[in-house]
Amino acid sequence: MKRMRRRLGQAALEAGLIVFAILTALGVDEYWETREERALAETAIERIAAEVLANRSDLLDSRESNLTLMADLASAITSLEAGEGPGLSGVNYEVSLLGDDAWQTAQVTGAVHFMDFDQVGRISMVYRVQQLYLDRQAPIVDDVANLGSGELADSFSALRRGISITLALECDLVVEYDTLLAELVPEVAVHGEASADCR
Repeated sequence: MKRMRRRLGQAALEAGLIVFAILTALGVDEYWETREERALAETAIERIAAEVLANRSDLLDSRESNLTLMADLASAITSLEAGEGPGLSGVNYEVSLLGDDAWQTAQVTGAVHFMDFDQVGRISMVYRVQQLYLDRQAPIVDDVANLGSGELADSFSALRRGISITLALECDLVVEYDTLLAELVPEVAVHGEASADCR
């Protein structure tokens, strides 16, 4: 009987050690998995921030050219209404090709599952506003391509209205970019650098 008790005690000790070893292994595995998930999310955030910063720069670069085009179109319309020639050598609308590769990659790799829920919502909203802006550029490109057909003053006016809408969207998008960048990477915050006409 004593022997059996000792064997049962020994078996219980061995079973306890096995359970302890399994739980320890699971805990270590969970730790490494959580660490990898956190690293994936951090990498995604860094790349999204870099992409948003590059998009912002591209947007502001094209904005200056398009503001000049707006002024040139206004002068051309005034000249045409006065019975003169348009005085415009060409119409060059500068398209902003804004990227979303980092955001798409974060979604495909599942990194968004390990990011803060509210942060994912804000990032998603910024990219939706960006897509709205990109979609709004297509009709302007069509208007520029079709400038020779129809009354020139009317075509210039329609083009000006379209560009005016995109310029307003640009301002909204720059503000969204700035807000997101301040949250994601405060040390790279770019507040106050936007065109004065956006404020």
